Amino acid sequence: KSEIMMGYFTKWGDGAADISPIMDLYKTQVRQLALHIRVPAEIVAKPPSPRLWPNQLAE
Repeated sequence: KSEIMMGYFTKWGDGAADISPIMDLYKTQVRQLALHIRVPAEIVAKPPSPRLWPNQLAE
């Protein structure tokens, strides 16, 4: 949600969908939802791995 509000997403990537049912959720809420629907905890806890510039952080 914070990234969407700031416009910090890949053009034609995260914002390229016509329907975004979880776009209004924060990452913590997405993680809670994932655990609720029984996504394995090791997947929920996995850190993001985007392609970034050197020294750029995903969080």
